[in-house]
Amino acid sequence: MVKYQDHALDRTFAALADPTRRALLARLGKQDGISVSELAQPFAMSLPAIMKHLDVLSDAGLIVRAKTGRIVACRLTGRPSLTFKRRLNAPPAKVYAAWTDPQKIIRWFGRSDAKPGSFQAEIEARVGGHYRVSFSTDDEYYEVGGIYREVVPNEKLVFSWAWHSTPERESLVTVTLKPDGDGTLLTLHHEQLFDQAARDGHERGWLGSLDKLEELIA
Repeated sequence: MVKYQDHALDRTFAALADPTRRALLARLGKQDGISVSELAQPFAMSLPAIMKHLDVLSDAGLIVRAKTGRIVACRLTGRPSLTFKRRLNAPPAKVYAAWTDPQKIIRWFGRSDAKPGSFQAEIEARVGGHYRVSFSTDDEYYEVGGIYREVVPNEKLVFSWAWHSTPERESLVTVTLKPDGDGTLLTLHHEQLFDQAARDGHERGWLGSLDKLEELIA
């Protein structure tokens, strides 16, 4: 274990020793989740050279890369995350439909103080497809949306997540569904949240929404 930790620290220190790599991290700190081509723009070097630097940062566990179509985006690691597990009294197909059918998701998603009839949803449950869910309270309009990164019917959904008011604060949600007797074990992992305050707010939101989902499909 000690040797493993020593090697991990060596990789981290080596990655941070280079000024270009430190500059790449600083740029991601200001605009996380941008494409490799956008990230490379300010630097007077070739894209292959930038990719080599990103390889070092990735090996050190300082960044992660995700590919959507032909676009590769980079993110910093180490941001707050959330994980929820629920056993639902419904088969995976029914739970999956609750996430991917616009008429079903508006029945459980969102704040408890949202105005009745204000919910709207658009969902293209395919890789590269978009989704958008919106609702209103007496004081404010809310809209969240993103792009599906992975879609396995009745098993898994991975999608980006950003509120319309803070589009630069993109995070990532992974929903997995596993059969559990005559029910479903749902695991929701929400990662790359902007800060602790965002984590706490999303924790309250997801707990309330999952409670409503559990009631809806019981």
